[in-house]
Amino acid sequence: MGCFKEVKRDVFANNRLSLILKSTSNTGYLAKFQTQSAPKYAGILYESMIDEEFSRSNEIDKAPRVLAFRKDGMKGNYWEAIKDNDEKREEFHRAMLGQNEMTGGSAVLHHYPWDNISSVVDIGCGIGTFSTPLAKMFPHLRITDQDLPEVLVEAQGVWKKNAPEALLDGRVEFVPLNFLEDAPVVGKDVYYLRHIIHDWHDHEAMTILRNIRKAMRPNSRVLIHDCVLLRTVREPGFGTDGLSTAPEPLLPNFGAGTHRAYQMDMTMWLVHNSKERTLDELKNLGASVGLVLIQVYDLAETMLMEFGIAQS
Repeated sequence: MGCFKEVKRDVFANNRLSLILKSTSNTGYLAKFQTQSAPKYAGILYESMIDEEFSRSNEIDKAPRVLAFRKDGMKGNYWEAIKDNDEKREEFHRAMLGQNEMTGGSAVLHHYPWDNISSVVDIGCGIGTFSTPLAKMFPHLRITDQDLPEVLVEAQGVWKKNAPEALLDGRVEFVPLNFLEDAPVVGKDVYYLRHIIHDWHDHEAMTILRNIRKAMRPNSRVLIHDCVLLRTVREPGFGTDGLSTAPEPLLPNFGAGTHRAYQMDMTMWLVHNSKERTLDELKNLGASVGLVLIQVYDLAETMLMEFGIAQS
């Protein structure tokens, strides 16, 4: 894959790609997760598929990662494992920043009509990977960051460093939320979830969306920003939902050009016992809680899916 340079036979040196693995950049943290953690969980995948307890369970506590950690005498799902570990939480947040950079996540700032709304809730905001640049680009917006209390403490430190003017102007508020148990703040224009729904199986994903539905007013929108898995066959209506489709003779899902979405799908399985979804699967999730797909914004590596309240 060109990650090292062979300087003479069987002797290799670092190049610009492999040096990322030694870097303390955001992309370096993502690379370390993908090369150090995920392969360890993949090594236990077959065993998890034949284990009576793990093989047929959709629970997050039955991910291959949990089985791998159990063998090392550790317990708990991923979120429980990093909750009280400052170093691991920092690595996770930096890796999410790296993923945003690698997948062009900032494209959402340019393709959604943010000028036409006044309030945004960033659900599962982390340290503000999305909401901080949003506040800088659209200073008219009132932004609510919602996540677990310990995460919001870290987020406020990042805002003070990267967007202090938004804090001084009172344009951002921090409201603790466990989205599996409670509804977010009520009556905002947009409820935004980036790389949240893919962390959870259908039951939990529906719980998250149902809680958001409770907080929405008639014209509110839910934005799900995730990878979308595309089919390799040309089905009727393929490409009519706003997703790009490759011309023949390429596979309609662009083949290897979209490999990262499928790699992410595997990672979700290994770490959380969850998955990336097709557009139809996301539509069905929305419909199950009274939401209907309004528009899809194709951002190449990821998709932004806009949902509104279904008319009865």
